[in-house]
Amino acid sequence: MSTNTEHIAKGQTELSAATSTNINRVQAALASEPDPETEGDFNDVVDEHYGADEENEFAAREGIKATIGDRTVIDMTAEDDLSAFNPDNFIAKAATIAAGMPAKKVDYIALRKPQATEYVRVTSDKKYRMSPVYLMDVKKGGKTVQYLIHGKCVGDVLSLVGGRVVKDYSISLAINNAGDPFLWYVREGAEDPWSESAVALQKRAISEWLRIQGNGNYYVGISPQDKLADPKWPTESFPQLLKLAFGNRVIDSTYHPAVKAILGVNS
Repeated sequence: MSTNTEHIAKGQTELSAATSTNINRVQAALASEPDPETEGDFNDVVDEHYGADEENEFAAREGIKATIGDRTVIDMTAEDDLSAFNPDNFIAKAATIAAGMPAKKVDYIALRKPQATEYVRVTSDKKYRMSPVYLMDVKKGGKTVQYLIHGKCVGDVLSLVGGRVVKDYSISLAINNAGDPFLWYVREGAEDPWSESAVALQKRAISEWLRIQGNGNYYVGISPQDKLADPKWPTESFPQLLKLAFGNRVIDSTYHPAVKAILGVNS
């Protein structure tokens, strides 16, 4: 009986010694670890013991989104940076576009007066203006066509056809708000309200856009409500523009077919 008691006591002593040894080893291991006072230190300890690359099976991965009803409970989706696609980045002002566009190449230019539906400007460049010049009106197919008379024969043509079909004008380069140039002709020195108001508005249009409209007795100028872009004047010279406008409608002698037609001369 005493022998059994001795065996039991001896086993308890050995177990107690082994347990103490294991506890001492654990304490020594913990004493050698850094003190996890910060989250970063704690993560380092966890990584060392559990492996840095080991995934946390309970963590929501990026791109996961979960909802209960209409309530979002997990949202790990990364928001796209859409600042580069802000609509304001792509809206260009009309004035900016017009300023960057080159002047139109002129293949044809009309000799005419401004239309009531367009805004017009007149060039300030004196090289694109001539005065006085004489035009002869010729009726063709129900409309009036103007012929430009060479200065050397104006007196002879006037003496033959008279002053009813030949009149003096000032011709200036103008342009409308669509970018189409034209030659605007007015009668300087004529003492009538239409001519006087046209001359005044042509001068005013050098510095501002105007819409020219008749009120029954004379012309009036109407300003646009918004600021219009500065005109892009053609690069062609004034002689080039005159050639495009008149072509072969230039009278250089009294033998010109247009003069003969007015005089009723067949040959």
